[in-house]
Amino acid sequence: MDPIITQAFLAEVLVERREQDTKWSTEHDAGHANGELAVVAACMAWPTEYGYNVSIPCPDWGCVGKKPSYGRRKQLVVATALILAEVERLAAEDAECARAFDFMHR
Repeated sequence: MDPIITQAFLAEVLVERREQDTKWSTEHDAGHANGELAVVAACMAWPTEYGYNVSIPCPDWGCVGKKPSYGRRKQLVVATALILAEVERLAAEDAECARAFDFMHR
């Protein structure tokens, strides 16, 4: 593993995630409770330009991340940022469940 390449990639992912955060709220992401964020990330990460066929039923989000101007690296950056959004959504969901459980057992 090359730490410089890894750090550069992770920095790009965090910038992308911040950009996503300015466009879509936490409440918006919470509305994708059926794994749509992860599915779209998988669709974007899938290397279709190499001739592989994706069998994942991808939501039609206007080809998010598959824009012709995006190179392969940018597609992976966007996909990774969406995975991070899904992790954040799950953490918020878990925290909400924990608060509800605590409230019910007082």
